[in-house]
Amino acid sequence: MKILVLAAGYGTRLETGIREDTSGTFKHLIGVPKPLVPLASKPLIDYWLDDCLTCGKFAGPQDFYVVCNGKNHFMFAEWARERSIPEENIFCDGTESNDGRLGAIADIQLMLDNYPVMMQNDLMIIGGDTLFFEDFVLANVIETFQARNDNLVLWYFTEETKKTGILETDDRSIITAALEKPDPSETVSRKACPCFYMYRSATLPLIKLYLDQCTEQKERDAPGHLLPWLCGKSPIFAYRVQGRFDIGGLESYIEANECFQARRNKKKKLKKLKMVAAAAAIAAALTAIAFVWHRRGQRKHLS
Repeated sequence: MKILVLAAGYGTRLETGIREDTSGTFKHLIGVPKPLVPLASKPLIDYWLDDCLTCGKFAGPQDFYVVCNGKNHFMFAEWARERSIPEENIFCDGTESNDGRLGAIADIQLMLDNYPVMMQNDLMIIGGDTLFFEDFVLANVIETFQARNDNLVLWYFTEETKKTGILETDDRSIITAALEKPDPSETVSRKACPCFYMYRSATLPLIKLYLDQCTEQKERDAPGHLLPWLCGKSPIFAYRVQGRFDIGGLESYIEANECFQARRNKKKKLKKLKMVAAAAAIAAALTAIAFVWHRRGQRKHLS
């Protein structure tokens, strides 16, 4: 399996929010693409890279690919060099502005066209502005995918149907329909679908067929537009998670950063407690040893 991070967006909402923020707290993030913004001092995309490298399901950094735009390519190239990701795995889609963007689905196909190795393997596609809550364990998701014969997407419960793609499924959790930001009256489902897809290699050729019949730019953009067409041609299993962080605007970035900072502080505190407990255990052991030697010395003296 290969990993593809979609990072060719221009982050216009986030940048607008930063420029309009009068505090100036986040001005250092102007021009930084969303996958590289820091969450608890760590770039968002690093959380995905670390998960992929530690889950035991990939060969190494060579399985990690990023598609980005021309404006931000140099930043992703530098990021990749620092993490031993092959330079050729960072691909520029040739666009320089939001108005000229290709669209996420078109970017996926661009990668498939330029990297035949992707077509020969299963593919995990990740939105570069998305992370999940702590219940998400990548290794478990991959194992579920490997144990089945279908594709896989994630879902979480939401009441805000107008803000996200919504899935309808049967009693086997197979997608029967996918609606893009529907009105609540259009469906009883509240299964939100984030930008995370695991496609079988046999499914990947269908993406080009989908694009060939598209007549509008919006159909080539959000990956969720592909699902309604694809679910009738290749089975897609819906795997439940608790929720996600979607770095859209400044408010959602601040919320995510605070949450990841709290996670980091919690881990530091637990690590400190473990170190204190270990030190106490060592001290107790040394005290016990000293006591034994002291008793032995007393016995020798008495004898």
